[in-house]
Amino acid sequence: MAEESKGGEEAEEAVDPLEFAPEVDVIGKYNAEWMETTAAIKKWSDKVAAVEALIDEVGKVKVKPGNPEGLAAFCKKEIGNSNINVAIVGIKAGAALGKALKKDFAPGIKLMVNAVLLKYKEKRGVVLLAVEAFMDAALLCTDMDAIKEEVIPCISNVAPGTRTGTIKWIEKAAKVTYIDVLKNCLVELGPAMAKAVEDKDGTAREAALQCAGILKGRLGAAMDPHLKALNP
Repeated sequence: MAEESKGGEEAEEAVDPLEFAPEVDVIGKYNAEWMETTAAIKKWSDKVAAVEALIDEVGKVKVKPGNPEGLAAFCKKEIGNSNINVAIVGIKAGAALGKALKKDFAPGIKLMVNAVLLKYKEKRGVVLLAVEAFMDAALLCTDMDAIKEEVIPCISNVAPGTRTGTIKWIEKAAKVTYIDVLKNCLVELGPAMAKAVEDKDGTAREAALQCAGILKGRLGAAMDPHLKALNP
């Protein structure tokens, strides 16, 4: 999980208004029957409205922990929908569940994160905002080591946008991730980042150089074998 912030003065923690609220079994309500019915909706606007009802409820109540993998699988499938509006609401639903359930949604993040990262290839701002919100929620739920098998391959994805977006998220995550967790990722992450700093796409290459610098700053000499080609 992410490190706690360090500073001279401790920031006051925001009080979650739902902290002492009664738990609501949202996962039980939006069950297999609801998912099957919603998945079968033909009109995209009706499907979006159905998923938005889930998002709205998740944001207003204290969600009772349960098995979220069914909903995560449903969201992942809708992210692949050819209608961009449906795809976006699928990403938003995953982000809402992540914010509400936090560590209890770790399996859902693992299931969805690759499909979400692939959407970084999109150029539309509304899509990218949804992806960013999901990836921010991911940091509340899990850590880089737990999802490295889903994330690291996206560094070499065919789409420059996916490569760049993934690298920028890794940089963001690396800044708040425990050192031992980063070290656990290094066998896979180091070679991938070394390759990325030679990317033919300038934006991806610059993102990789920036990320490599952050990793070097956090990991020190452990990063050197992967960066030796940059310092002949």
